[in-house]
Parts: sequence; structure tokens; C-alpha cells
Amino acid sequence: MDIQNGEAAWINVSYHLAKEGHKFLSTQEINNGRYRILKTDRDVYLVMFKRDFFRSFNKYFRDEGATGLGETVNMENLKEAVSKGAMKVLFIYPNCHIYSISIESILSDGFRRTNKEGKETISFSIHLMKRENK
Repeated sequence: MDIQNGEAAWINVSYHLAKEGHKFLSTQEINNGRYRILKTDRDVYLVMFKRDFFRSFNKYFRDEGATGLGETVNMENLKEAVSKGAMKVLFIYPNCHIYSISIESILSDGFRRTNKEGKETISFSIHLMKRENK
């Protein structure tokens, strides 16, 4: 299976969480519908569809000791998610793999920078994420 867009990713994440026994309480789109805040009976998530990992992670953060691949979140989206109670981020990729990381981990272990669009982002090693589906 190959996911081509955010809507297909959302369906895949919803199926996975329902299979794990989560009961959905509410969803809210953010960032012009690109991401969603998902509230279940167990947790509140920021759900993000990503086309690929942040391949330049080690280039941007070499001086801080970064190696390998990373992932990046726009700080504005992360702050909005936190304000709505999110504690974890779920990333889903075109190959249907779902990974999670706590927002606490992102904030404590991530590296901040301003991207070329002038947005503040925070990036972290993919090794901090946990694979949710097998």
C-alpha cells in the first residue's frame, strides 16, 4: 500500500488507532487542513502526513552532534497542538509506517532553527521516534 495524500494518511491512522482500541472524541484540522489534532479516550495527538524524513538533518545540525535522518515540526503548529492538549505527534509516511514521539521529547531533544520561509522549526533524530504499526 502506498499513501499519496493527507486524507489517505488520516484514514490509515484512524484505522490503526481504532484497531488498538482507541475511541475517537474529536478532530480538528490545523495548518489549512494539512494536519489534524485528534482527541481519543487515551490521548491527544498531532497527526502529520510527511512525504519523507528530513534528509538534511545531519547537515543543519552537525555542530550539535546530529547524524543520520531527522524529522521537523513547525513550532507554530506544535504550539497550537499543545494549546489543544496534544501530548504526542504521530507521523505517517507514504509507505504507511506510523511513528510517534512525545512533544516533551521533541522540545527537550530537538534543535531549533528558522527555515528559508522565515518559520521557526524544531528538528530531531528519527531514532527518538517509535514505530507504531508493524
